Amino acid sequence: MNYDDILRSGICLFGSVETVAEKLGLLADMGIDHVMALQNFGALPVPEVERSMRMLIERVLPKVAARRSRTAEAALA
Repeated sequence: MNYDDILRSGICLFGSVETVAEKLGLLADMGIDHVMALQNFGALPVPEVERSMRMLIERVLPKVAARRSRTAEAALA
């Protein structure tokens, strides 16, 4: 499987904050609540790996949590 195959498959969790949050939200909608992330790939420099990890924690996961909260509230309505 090459890079283009991975992109076409949709199984990748990379892209903008919004893209990754949307994909994680869709996984959560399917009942998946644990995901393993590999951010140290392709010989990325350590600062880039750390930046990716911070973005996931600080920007992506709050969007996923907000989506899950909205979904739960809608289910109760």
